[in-house]
Amino acid sequence: MLIRAEKIAIGIALVALASRAQTLLPSPGTALPKDSKPAKTSYSIQRGMPYSGIWVTKHVAKFPDGQVVKDQNTRRVWRDSEGRTREETTWRRYTGALATVGRIEDPVAKVRYTWRIEPGRKAIVTETHFTMEDYVVTEVWPNPPLHPSEMTPGATIVILRPNRLLNLGARGEKLGPKYLNGVYAEGVRTVDSICTGEDECKAGRSHDHISEHWNAPDLNLVIRMYLDDGQGFTEDAELKDIDRSEPETTVFLPPEDLPKRQAPPSDTVWSEAYGAN
Repeated sequence: MLIRAEKIAIGIALVALASRAQTLLPSPGTALPKDSKPAKTSYSIQRGMPYSGIWVTKHVAKFPDGQVVKDQNTRRVWRDSEGRTREETTWRRYTGALATVGRIEDPVAKVRYTWRIEPGRKAIVTETHFTMEDYVVTEVWPNPPLHPSEMTPGATIVILRPNRLLNLGARGEKLGPKYLNGVYAEGVRTVDSICTGEDECKAGRSHDHISEHWNAPDLNLVIRMYLDDGQGFTEDAELKDIDRSEPETTVFLPPEDLPKRQAPPSDTVWSEAYGAN
């Protein structure tokens, strides 16, 4: 019964460990030591919502002289039921050669892998192992059960997190709902009238800055974004080929043919937020 409760529990657990040694995450709801310190970093695990797909992002820039510049990049993404994520972004360099950047976040093993592959550059996998000292751990599940919430040191600390990403602000307009690439989604459209530069602002002129975000509640994931800055630049990004089946476990292992290195404490990767967002 205890094992079952640990599997379905969700929430935020405040983790304060006396040692920096690699340790397992405590289950949300664990009683903490009375001398627990405030958490420093957020760490998010999104469980029970597997998917894979391809992000396609298109940019269009129109200049005053009539020139139009377009580009496009793709990003393959995966997430399994344990919250592991992988993404690979590919774009075309000015030389015409393709470059790829990969990243794996494994909250189970608490390890991150990053790599970059492009012609003329040595490819290597950077392996970074994390401890859970002084972390706030957020676990997001679909259809979460109810849990009590206490903030007294030494007591059980569990705080529920809503299973939504979008927050309709005062200026936002609801869009939809509708199905995007076979997935139910709800949208928000925001229009801001802004002025850029001293001359435009003094003359009382402005332009509309338009943004749209479409969220899939079942995946707790934004699956389409659109931006028009009102000055000739647009960005249109959409998650396509969405597959909600469980990815293969091997997806969350780095390329075997690349050498590995351990990230030293001075590596900038240590300052980056860890965990799926």
